[in-house]
Amino acid sequence: MVPHLEDLVCLLILPPSEGNREEVSCWLEVAVRNLEGFRPQPSVIRRSHNVMGARAEARRWTTESFLPLTPTNPRRETLMLGSDGWLHLCRLEGQRNLRQRPNDTIVDEIYEFQRLENPTPAQLDVVRQRVLLRLFPVGYQQWDLLSTQHRQELVRFGGGWQDAGAALERCEGIERVETLQLFLDQHAAESLRQEVQHAGLQGRLRPGVDVLAWLLAQPDWNLQPGLVAMARSAVQDSPEEAWELSRHPNPQVRLRLADLFENPADWLSWLARETDDRVRDRILRVLERRYDPADLVDQLHSEKDPVRREALGWALVHWNRGITRNQDWKALNRALSSGIGRENRTRLKEKLARQGRLGLRARLLG
Repeated sequence: MVPHLEDLVCLLILPPSEGNREEVSCWLEVAVRNLEGFRPQPSVIRRSHNVMGARAEARRWTTESFLPLTPTNPRRETLMLGSDGWLHLCRLEGQRNLRQRPNDTIVDEIYEFQRLENPTPAQLDVVRQRVLLRLFPVGYQQWDLLSTQHRQELVRFGGGWQDAGAALERCEGIERVETLQLFLDQHAAESLRQEVQHAGLQGRLRPGVDVLAWLLAQPDWNLQPGLVAMARSAVQDSPEEAWELSRHPNPQVRLRLADLFENPADWLSWLARETDDRVRDRILRVLERRYDPADLVDQLHSEKDPVRREALGWALVHWNRGITRNQDWKALNRALSSGIGRENRTRLKEKLARQGRLGLRARLLG
């Protein structure tokens, strides 16, 4: 039997708990035609044990077919779905002793099949879970035909990377962004979230720059290497579009973005306009990994914009990486007369004085 999308759509949402019998009946009929394994169930089980130690069992079967949905509970009850579309509660009604002698007994266990006229939402959900195990892949394969509500229910149920990949292939633009957000949302099934993140970590999922801002804003960013890998791939694939996020209103987005650029296209402009101290400090950490102070001073001498010159001065004042080369100390001395702003000049002068590298001594050491 080939699963149909219409059946999946019907079963993703439970019928109203106080709905009329007709709605529940139609819903259960859809479930029945998508399940297998209906067969007669024992209505009477006769168990015998004789003095020779032999044990035997005989069964009387129902005329209708049922599918057990739950294990038998301590009260000897089992939820079953009948092929007629009704839910039943099968329970041990009683026992009849046909023979009761020492080491020689015959006992009938009699089972009752109680039809549930008004099944509870919990009982209907047992049916739903069983059917969705069979139907859910078709939802991912035809993702573009599902409503938002049905998509949310589907990802809560389960799935894996193969399912998610099939769905993403059918999406473009904002719909692709929203779909990936659903897959990574905390309400999605854990198996789905983990496999999608693993695909990002392995490079099989490169979601594009449209989703970058959302990835950078995730609260569990530091705990999810898959998110970082997906964000990094978006920057690598579309560096110019990603750079626009350096103007994003959320400082957390800008903070994490600074770590992802291998060669910032215009880091000085970003540093000059950045107002958040944490972001400025992160940009500086990135610069320290890629440049020496002498490189910044060389750029300072060729820079005409006073705002950008002051940004360079700020970077030199706050430079934290160990400075061991004499040419860097001499460059910092030259920066004092290069228009880096009064406050930056004062603080840089204090920094050089603390290190004993101010003025003539620095030149002599060179």
